[in-house]
Parts: sequence; C-alpha cells; structure tokens
Amino acid sequence: MNIFRSCVLLIVILGCNQLYAQKNAKKYMSMAASSIEKRDYDTAIQHLDVAIKKANKENKNRYTYLKGMVYHVQKDTANARTIYESIDSDSWDNSYKMAQSMLTVLDREVANAIAVEQRIADAEKFKSKLDSLAKTTNEIALTKKEDTVADFAVIESIPYMNSCSNSTSNTARKNCFNKEISTLISRNFDSGLASDLGLYGKISLMCQFTIDKEGHITAVRVRGSHPILRLEAKRVINLLPKMNPGMQKGKPVKVVYNLPIKFVVTE
Repeated sequence: MNIFRSCVLLIVILGCNQLYAQKNAKKYMSMAASSIEKRDYDTAIQHLDVAIKKANKENKNRYTYLKGMVYHVQKDTANARTIYESIDSDSWDNSYKMAQSMLTVLDREVANAIAVEQRIADAEKFKSKLDSLAKTTNEIALTKKEDTVADFAVIESIPYMNSCSNSTSNTARKNCFNKEISTLISRNFDSGLASDLGLYGKISLMCQFTIDKEGHITAVRVRGSHPILRLEAKRVINLLPKMNPGMQKGKPVKVVYNLPIKFVVTE
C-alpha cells in the first residue's frame, strides 16, 4: 500500500512539474510575442530560447518554428534556414511541413534578389550605352521595351491552374481561380500564429503577387500590421502551383493579382 501511495504521489509531483513547466513556457512565449510586437527581435529570440527549453514536444517544435520566423523577419537568412531545417520530420503538429515550405520562401527570396540585382545591372549597362551613343555625331535614340504587366481584372486570358482547365471561358476560369486560391488559403494559413502572438479580433492582410510569363509566382508583397503574419502569408502564397500563364494579344504576359486575407481570432 505504501509503495502504491508513493507511486501515486510521484505521478502527481511529475504532473505538477510538467504543468508548471508548460505554464512557464507560455509565459516566455508571451514575453517573446510582446518583444516581436515592439520589433525587439533579439530579446524575442532570448525569450523563445527559454520557452523552447521548458515546452513539451509539440510546443517545442512550434516555438522553434517561430524562432526561425523571427530570424527570417530580420533577414538573417542563414540562421532562419538552420532553425527551419532543425525541426524533426516526426513533429506532432504541422511545424515540419510549414518549416519546409518556408525554406522554399527563402530560396525564392534569394532568387528574386538576384533577379533584381541583374535588372539593375542591365539598366546601368543600357544607360551607359545610351550615354555613349549620345556622344556620336548622329545621336541615336534607343528605348528599352519593358515586359508588359497586365492586371488580373482586365486581361484577355487570365492565368489559371491545371485544376481549372475544364473551365473554358475567362469568367469561368476567374471564378475557378478565385475559389482555388480561397481554398488553399483557408486550408494552409496558420491563423493560430495570431493566438501565439497574443493577437485577437479581426486580422487583415493585403497581398499582391505576380504570375510571370512561365506561370511561376514571383514578387510576393504583403501589407499588414504584424511581421510574422506577413511572413505566414508569403509562405502560403508560395504554395501555389505553377500555372498556365496569362495571355494578352496571343502572347504570354506577367499578371498582377491582389489577394486580401481576412480572419477573426477569438480568445
């Protein structure tokens, strides 16, 4: 009987310790959230480190993922990548899956940065060529034709996913496209991040991205009050598949698409 009572007492003590540790972990997570809100990212990472140590396995993965997001928001690509890659594939929640898709965001951000640098370099070369030609006796005016960028609302033939191939008219494809986007956002956007960050009520984000002439998603931009939620919106948008490009006058063109994301978080 004494052995039984001792075992019960030990279980109770262990349970209380676990609950205390979890309460402490959430306290430090709350402190981290407050620091993120103030853009004090170094302090946020310190609080997250403590929360990770005290958390159970499920929350440990989630807090680790959030730590990667904080580095990502700081544009500390190396540390963000290291953190995302450290999350176990057997995690109890979706942290591993989300971390893997965030690695794709990192890769595309790097590719976009390289593309921007190349465009700047090309523009400088072009200006230099113009300056050189302008000095000749017969001045030659040159103009550089920029890629046409069409608006989704008015383009002759919108870009569309393969799942919308059966929709033959432009209107039907627009409806299908909007429905597919809405479904993807609702299934994949982690609105629980708002709760982790202590955000409640109506949350609004305005997103814009370009579907290029090959059907790839590029130039993702997000406006919103919280940097972590902006990053989450980028992650979800980058889950969109390669599409059939938009067409204008029979030729593929870049198409800009505007996407509002709105949801309500209750306590």
